[in-house]
Amino acid sequence: MESNSLRIAHVTYTFEDQIWVAQCDEFGMVGYQGKSLEKVKKLVDEGLQVFFEDHPFEVIESITAENEFNLK
Repeated sequence: MESNSLRIAHVTYTFEDQIWVAQCDEFGMVGYQGKSLEKVKKLVDEGLQVFFEDHPFEVIESITAENEFNLK
């Protein structure tokens, strides 16, 4: 694999108990959480930038919820 190849991070955001939780199994990322989805996404992006250093990466997101009607 080339050192400059694009890395992919599959991140799942789950809404549970009124909190958004992010998880990325490929890189062992767990524990990013907060009441605002946008805040959690920002934390994930910052964490991935540190993890990947200067290498290019793309985030593929999926969203789940205990109850789909709780998404706001």
